[in-house]
Amino acid sequence: MRLFIGALGKTQRLVVRGQQLREGEPLVLKLHTPQAATVIFQGGNATESEVIWQKNSSDWSQGRLTKGDRILTLSGVRLEDSGIYKVLDPQGLAVSTMNLKVEGGREAHSRACRASITSLVMAASLLFSHPHVLF
Repeated sequence: MRLFIGALGKTQRLVVRGQQLREGEPLVLKLHTPQAATVIFQGGNATESEVIWQKNSSDWSQGRLTKGDRILTLSGVRLEDSGIYKVLDPQGLAVSTMNLKVEGGREAHSRACRASITSLVMAASLLFSHPHVLF
């Protein structure tokens, strides 16, 4: 997607994506450009965003967040890490936006159980509709 920015006539590429992770997996945020200046996060029910990283700042909370070459890694994601992450340039314009959904152990287990049940139902229906077929 390309955005037209103001009367200056500059264009900037905006990367928008969604990601789904299980609890405990790492989230890798691509900064996409050396111009990335800030990363903000807005939780699922939050009305305001919070700054989680700023270029050239030692004030940001490192904790689970580590910086690599044009990436930030948030280790061990939790349910409360679900939300919108935005990488901003020095003018505050979004370079990329990611909508993250973190699945808890219970949700992942439920999805796996549903898939197993669906497979069993399909196999049973196949067996009953074609009793001469041996598995």
